[in-house]
Amino acid sequence: MSRPSSPLLIMSTIGLWLACMAGPALASTITFGFEGELVQAGGPNGLTLGDPFTGTFAYTLEQSGTSISGGGTQYVLDAFALTLLGQTVSSSGGNVRIYNQPSSNALAGDRLHLNIDPTTTTATVAGSINGAPVAEFYLALVNLSGSPFVDESLPHTLNIMNFPDLKRVDLIFSPGYGAVIGEITNVSVVPLPTAAWLFIEGLIGLGLWGVGTERLKAS
Repeated sequence: MSRPSSPLLIMSTIGLWLACMAGPALASTITFGFEGELVQAGGPNGLTLGDPFTGTFAYTLEQSGTSISGGGTQYVLDAFALTLLGQTVSSSGGNVRIYNQPSSNALAGDRLHLNIDPTTTTATVAGSINGAPVAEFYLALVNLSGSPFVDESLPHTLNIMNFPDLKRVDLIFSPGYGAVIGEITNVSVVPLPTAAWLFIEGLIGLGLWGVGTERLKAS
């Protein structure tokens, strides 16, 4: 006997198909968005204190880190981008460094550092602000006395309130163009793409449909 079509099955199939079309959307990459304003504007002309910026950075959660001399663990940064005055500068590659250090250590407290500089040979930096090409990025979240990190694994969430001692981003331009420093006022996880939610919904739907089918067979 033919099995009747189910709206739940149709929804599940569509969700799975869309997710397959999306491809890498389901990779274990987490993206954070951040925002803030400039507190030092020593870069190209046209930038002033208080200019707002937004940005994102992303890394793959399931990766192995390497120990850093003096403490800390380093990982690979997938991407970084910052938009200022409607102009975006970005990088693929770079380093993520996580420190979970006791107060007796020279690198006291808990820290998250992002580094994209000449020593990160895998990084590709692109873009300019007011005609000044970007050369390096830095981002630091620091808590000198608290413990927002339980270990030195990559965090799944970040709360700006947990880093009262430093929450800054540095944008360094090509020689002769100076640098700017921004104070980060908010950071949060960017939600999963729609296709990912459809895929999850599809998996749940297939599971529920399978349970319903077994119940029909048993009746």
